[in-house]
Amino acid sequence: MPEDTKPPVPYVRKKRRGRPKKVGRPKLRKEPDRDSPSMRTGQRYKTITVNEETYYILKELSAFYKVAIGVYIYSLVLPAFDHAYQESLTLQRIDANRKKDKNETPSTDDVPRRTHF
Repeated sequence: MPEDTKPPVPYVRKKRRGRPKKVGRPKLRKEPDRDSPSMRTGQRYKTITVNEETYYILKELSAFYKVAIGVYIYSLVLPAFDHAYQESLTLQRIDANRKKDKNETPSTDDVPRRTHF
């Protein structure tokens, strides 16, 4: 084989920068005016995460009482929130009394004399 002729070099495509495209058909876009339930006007929802066992317990309880899981959770959360709110008011009142006692300095004129040591 003569030196001036070289075998053809296979075309190697350069790697592109950034994240590679996903395989498969592209994701369908949702309607522009339709938001997720947490973003809609009116009744708003937020997502909470519980483990699987807790979810099944809540599901059984809601089936037993024949109410939705959200309604059952609300019936549990509302009394707990009221109790915590009352405790926070009590703690706030105690803290205010402590601060008031620290800020007041006793006057030396009204101090009773010590009669015994």
